Amino acid sequence: MNCTKCGQENKKGAKFCEACGAQLPKAPRQNPLQALSKKAKILIGLGLGLLVALIIAFCVLGSQYKPEKIAEGYFVAAANNDMDKLYSYMGVKDKGLTSKKIFKKIMKDDEAQKLLNYSVSSINKSDDGLSASVVINYTLKGDSKSSSATINLVKDKNNKLLFFDNWKISEETSVIVEDYEIGVLKGAKVKLEGVTLDKSYIDSKKSDDNEDVYVIPEIFKGEYEAEVTLKNGLTGSGTITPSSYGSANLNNLSITKEGKNTLEKTLPTTINKLYQAAIEQKAFNDIKADYEYKGSDLKDLDDEYTSLMEAANSRGLKKYNATKVEITDSAFTDEGYIEVKADVDYEYTVTYSFLGEEETKNGTDNDNVKLTFDYVDGQYKLIDMSGMTKYFSWF
Repeated sequence: MNCTKCGQENKKGAKFCEACGAQLPKAPRQNPLQALSKKAKILIGLGLGLLVALIIAFCVLGSQYKPEKIAEGYFVAAANNDMDKLYSYMGVKDKGLTSKKIFKKIMKDDEAQKLLNYSVSSINKSDDGLSASVVINYTLKGDSKSSSATINLVKDKNNKLLFFDNWKISEETSVIVEDYEIGVLKGAKVKLEGVTLDKSYIDSKKSDDNEDVYVIPEIFKGEYEAEVTLKNGLTGSGTITPSSYGSANLNNLSITKEGKNTLEKTLPTTINKLYQAAIEQKAFNDIKADYEYKGSDLKDLDDEYTSLMEAANSRGLKKYNATKVEITDSAFTDEGYIEVKADVDYEYTVTYSFLGEEETKNGTDNDNVKLTFDYVDGQYKLIDMSGMTKYFSWF
């Protein structure tokens, strides 16, 4: 550095001139950015821009995971019947009873609402911050007044993207039922919407010697087609509607359509055969071989047939012919049999004495019967009958 008085060049950092002793001026501070290369400055600028972008993105993402945003998205998806979007709010795996395919089928009858507008009215969080309720006011097309819907949410312990609260639709608002119980006869196979229930769902503590209790961790609210196949091969079908307020019992399902058709074809012959034996006054022991099978219990059938035989004799029944038989109802019994109720159209002939003369009456009528069948080696075996017509009018 040169002295401002005498011009002597001094060493760098010297405070006084080596020649005249004058105080040397302080060296100006250098801007650190001036010392950086152009490339370094560009990199710093890019880094600062990226940091700003990350902060903005963090804020935007954070707003998307707020409970009011989740509630709003769920509400709009439900109102618009947007099954794909609504399914994304379920928080379930796309498999088994919680697949998107089943979800769409279960919810298919819902109609999209004609939503004109909506707004989030209030957001209330619990004191512990683990639950929240969001009230949404909305107006539907054609309505003169607005309505409101309350969406309840709970906070999952696992965060979204490590940093954000993970709010989920709670069970009371969601269409998901947790730990739903289904009771069925011991050893039976169960299908819901074609999906076979895994035996691992059976709760041994809730089951007993006669019934298995399945506990389904997650299932949609809605109507399911159910099919049960008992150990003897007998199959029944029906529907169940899971809810958070009850359980299902599949012990009283109806016979399948195929089973019903098979039985309806054989019932006229079955009924006519019993009446013909009664008309001929055959004792049950005389016809017992037609109904026996390994392990059969025919005591109830014996009692009912004997009563029918006595009625046929007292009313002078000479002819009976079931012309049409239609199954009106059916259900499993606790023993694993199928109980069938049927509507029967029939023709009959009776003889009776009137003023010392024998008279004959031909007539037609309709009545109901209840027949119980076991299912053995693919065949329906009659084990009980009740409600068989025992009164035949003489007039």
